[in-house]
This record gives sequence, C-alpha cells and structure tokens, in this order.
Amino acid sequence: MIQKLAAPVRLLIKGGLLLLAAVLTGTLLLTLVFCIPSEAVRENAVASAWTINDEGIYYQLIKGVQGSTLDGWTDALMIDTAAWPRAEDSAL
Repeated sequence: MIQKLAAPVRLLIKGGLLLLAAVLTGTLLLTLVFCIPSEAVRENAVASAWTINDEGIYYQLIKGVQGSTLDGWTDALMIDTAAWPRAEDSAL
C-alpha cells in the first residue's frame, strides 16, 4: 500500500520542484532584462517602430493566409514598455 502511494508522491514533489525552478528562473531572467540600459533599447525601438509603421499592425507574411498574421500591436506595446519604462514599472 505504501509503495502504491510512493510513486504519486514522488511525482508531486518533482512537479512542485519543477514549478519552483521555473518561477525562480523566470524571476531571474526578468530582473536581468530590466538591467539592460534603456538607451540601448531605445535605439533598436526606433528601428522597430519604422518596421511596424511600414508593415501595419496586423501584417501577413503570406497574403490571404490568416495563420501567417503577425501581431504588431503586441510588439509595439512590448517595445514601448521596454524602451520607455515608467517609474511604477518593476521587474517584480
């Protein structure tokens, strides 16, 4: 009976440790991204803004194929947030 319970308990512990490792890794990576100087990001953001402006918000790589649509709106939002951080923005 104890051996029957041991395998699910081990699986639960492994899953919990994997989840904890993923959360810690994500937090570390997000903190490192916030350490990148804003000036370096702004230079690339301007070039990206021109690309989004040329392509439009929902550019299709293959015209007429819905599955090839790029989401320029989300890209623009992420670029704006990264290049011009606000005082209330935080890595955590």
